[in-house]
Amino acid sequence: MEPSEESGASSEAVLLANLKAGDEKAWDEVFPRLKEAALEVIRHLVRRDPKIDREGLASKAIGEVLFPKLMDGRFEVESYAKLINLTRSIARNQSLDAIRTRARRKETGLVEGFEPIDESSDPLSQIASESRFEQMIATLSEVQRLVFQMKLVDGCTYKEIAAILNEPQGTVACHYSRGLKKLREEGDWE
Repeated sequence: MEPSEESGASSEAVLLANLKAGDEKAWDEVFPRLKEAALEVIRHLVRRDPKIDREGLASKAIGEVLFPKLMDGRFEVESYAKLINLTRSIARNQSLDAIRTRARRKETGLVEGFEPIDESSDPLSQIASESRFEQMIATLSEVQRLVFQMKLVDGCTYKEIAAILNEPQGTVACHYSRGLKKLREEGDWE
């Protein structure tokens, strides 16, 4: 390791220690870099929906999820690279939540704060089918469950899922097909 790399690594260690201690200057220094890392993921995931507030999602991912969990010790971060990866992961989850929320609103015609009255549909059957789906995918491995949710709920392609998970497209397809096979063996999945 060259001297400049050593000083960079030690300055990152000091920065992380200061972040964990709640140093505002450290947060002011690192926040723009974390926000840019979050925005990379968010832009990729929500590129088809111009109505989703990308900046707001990034700020929420860092300010409302990452920061509080770092402060109370729920996240242990040993390096700056892991902090960036954690930020990206949280941003991915925030983006997927925003996409799902928008999709539900489009499907149901919901405008925030108002719910339509539709007496022809049976909400109990909808809850039962959603519950059945959740029960079925709960038996899958974590990565299979994630691929299923991204593919079926979020409507992502294998290529998009591969980019998000940083895995080859074939591996993603394999996770999906193995999960589908497992579900078919366990129950009445069509």
